[in-house]
Amino acid sequence: MELEIPESLKKDRDVHPYLARARELHTAQPVVSYFCKIYVLEHILSKQLHVGNPEVEAFTVALLDDTEAIKNSHEDENVRAVLESRQLSVNVVFAFAFRLFHSCLEEISHYEASRKISLASKLRAAINFFNVLQVFTGDQDTEIDFEKTTGGKCTSKEEFIAFVRDKLKTLKYQLSRLIKDEIPVVGEEEELRQLELDAQDEENENEQESKSPQTSAPDVPEDSASLSLPGVPRFDPSEEDDDLKLPGAPHFLPDDDVSHINKQSAIHMIPPQDSKESGSDRPKSIPAKSSESISKTAKSSKVATKLTKEDITSIIDSTEHISQIQKHAKFAISALNYEDLDTAEEELKKGLELLALVRQST
Repeated sequence: MELEIPESLKKDRDVHPYLARARELHTAQPVVSYFCKIYVLEHILSKQLHVGNPEVEAFTVALLDDTEAIKNSHEDENVRAVLESRQLSVNVVFAFAFRLFHSCLEEISHYEASRKISLASKLRAAINFFNVLQVFTGDQDTEIDFEKTTGGKCTSKEEFIAFVRDKLKTLKYQLSRLIKDEIPVVGEEEELRQLELDAQDEENENEQESKSPQTSAPDVPEDSASLSLPGVPRFDPSEEDDDLKLPGAPHFLPDDDVSHINKQSAIHMIPPQDSKESGSDRPKSIPAKSSESISKTAKSSKVATKLTKEDITSIIDSTEHISQIQKHAKFAISALNYEDLDTAEEELKKGLELLALVRQST
């Protein structure tokens, strides 16, 4: 599911890069892709970025629905089984991040200047995946066997956190060296060593020449060096082939209509649809429960009264309050899934306050 990132989150380093990784690994590594989205969700909820920002709030709800749909999907039972187990999930994410870490170090040891951009992207991706491992270090992750996950490198959660931080420090240091061009290129050291040897040989030759007895050179006219002239050409320039391949004149001018060209090609330019316009055209569903209850009350009392402007305003306010109550309930359920009791309690309180207002107005 493609989600449009709000403008206020596009420059957030804990949102945009991780959603980009999730898109890249959606098919190849669905488990790692899923936890990249979970990392973004936990970042938004812990920082309360959705509070007071309707655009971020709608994005958060959509991301929650997307992750829940992935977890409950039956398309791949193996992926579903892994996502249901925190132990299996951390094993998959850790193995993937650690393989990428070693691949980066291997490429740095055989660094080639032409691979600078791709290596920088690889290092940044490895940093992202090691940050995603922080998802498994919460208070609810008490049953994870980190010794089994790391192959005996870590025996506790604290050692696992320190291990991840150490690898992050190494990756950031290597990325800094790469940006500053401090990583030696393959063959560069050998070339410098060869230049040093050549310079030493030249110095030794000069010393031997200075020690050898000097012989008197024969008299040579001073202007003999100026008599060096180019030789006679070996071919007649007039017989040179004059068949030059020059480009022809263009068939079409800039003002010509070229829309009829390449109509039979399988590749056509399709104008992109504006996702914002398509999203805004969707009609908002308004629950009709309030209007039905009003009509039933009117029928039971058998009083034919017309709705006033104040009644319509009250109905609209009640509808908006009910929508807000549903959102707070959804955030509370999501927080309970991660055993974040404080956030769940706060969201439920907000929902109950709005519910009390609705009951008073009806």
